[in-house]
Amino acid sequence: MSSLILFLYYFPPHLKYQRTIALPTPTAYGTSGDGDDHPSGPQVKITTTPEWRLAITLAIVVALHL
Repeated sequence: MSSLILFLYYFPPHLKYQRTIALPTPTAYGTSGDGDDHPSGPQVKITTTPEWRLAITLAIVVALHL
């Protein structure tokens, strides 16, 4: 059981989270784009990776099995 906890604790940080950047949508030529409806830069969203979600799921399954 302690090896399972250590596995999750020492899981590589670069495999836990990923950053996705949403680029602003371009405005069509000739439209009045005052810019009020779009934020002033790219939006960064931090989510978990599929590897980390799989590790958590397998840890729960193994803990329930034990």
